[in-house]
Amino acid sequence: MRCLVSVLLLLLALPAHAAWLVGLPTDATRVDLASRDVPTTQLDFDGRAHGAIGGSLVIWQRDAVLNPWWEMQWQVFALAAADNGTSRGPWPTELARWQAGTRLWLRSPEFRHARLQFDVGALRQVATTLGSYTLPESPPTNGIAFGGGGYVLDLGVGADGARGPIRVNFRIGDRVHLPGWLALVGQRNWADVTGDALGDNLLHQFQLDGTLSVVAWPHWQPIFALHGDLLIPLDASSQLHFGSRYLLGVLHPLERGAILPFVSLDVGAGPGLLVNRNELRLGLGVRYVP
Repeated sequence: MRCLVSVLLLLLALPAHAAWLVGLPTDATRVDLASRDVPTTQLDFDGRAHGAIGGSLVIWQRDAVLNPWWEMQWQVFALAAADNGTSRGPWPTELARWQAGTRLWLRSPEFRHARLQFDVGALRQVATTLGSYTLPESPPTNGIAFGGGGYVLDLGVGADGARGPIRVNFRIGDRVHLPGWLALVGQRNWADVTGDALGDNLLHQFQLDGTLSVVAWPHWQPIFALHGDLLIPLDASSQLHFGSRYLLGVLHPLERGAILPFVSLDVGAGPGLLVNRNELRLGLGVRYVP
């Protein structure tokens, strides 16, 4: 836990682009609000207490207009989260997840109140235990080993649009893990070797994200967001895993960013090393949205 706290403090100390501090009401409605990858501070109830806490940081960002119509954004980012995987209490002291990488967005000009968005990212994902802790149960024979770690190329396409006070944003994507790229070019044996060496037992993570918000009021904006994550294992004997989160909240814009108190429902596979647990979890939490 001390190591994770040190990493979080280091991330907070790193210089951030001014965009980290700016959050206009319409800009704060992001498609990843319900993502199970983005850490939230919440307490879940699924038959046992489960806590999660974490944060994300845009370390560097560059915005540019390629021509009078297309816009580009390039970010370097990191996030870290701690989880609790047992029934001993709600404090997140046992499991850790972190992610670091870079992502490039390309946004089209507005056409009939909507814009297309394309993105590509290169990520490093890690799911691990803290200290000498080990999970009470090992992964089942048909489970996904190592959790959701690995080296990933993330490809996505989406759109956002508004009609009156209603704003809709969605994205579909595929996180192709390194063994997945090797399997795509017919190198299945190398994919197996690479997966074992890197602790990565995934080929693909197909994802769906969406938000629907009402921006009629300046101080409180109701938001519904959803996220789906289908994990395709490297091992043919493993099962497919599906995780989802449904979030209902109210966004309160601030001078810098916005606060999002919310209730959420998680259905299906857990995050990180909890991926082999099919659970139903109700959460209460709050997010700061830059």
